[in-house]
Amino acid sequence: MIYFQGRLFNAVKFTPRCGEIIITGRQQGPAVTMKVRDNGMGMDGQSLATLFSIQNKNRQFGTEGEKGTGLGLVLCKQFIEQHGGQIWVESALGRGTTVFFTLPSA
Repeated sequence: MIYFQGRLFNAVKFTPRCGEIIITGRQQGPAVTMKVRDNGMGMDGQSLATLFSIQNKNRQFGTEGEKGTGLGLVLCKQFIEQHGGQIWVESALGRGTTVFFTLPSA
């Protein structure tokens, strides 16, 4: 569950106090799709394009100045793909972020 934990930490980090984080899951055929949605800071298109790149040097601080290594979602992507799943992100600056990931059902 490191992939889920990593995204949840990011949702908390980039959502202001009293913000909203919604976690849902759905069985879809042979896979489970999880969705972690927040109403936090969101990202612009450039940030989204480099989100899963280890070379991305433009790390964003959290809502309370929290730092990060920039490895969290990179590692999540690797783990998820190694287990036969997929991960993708939808976001809008100032409107929040939604991370989706699928994993095969047990």
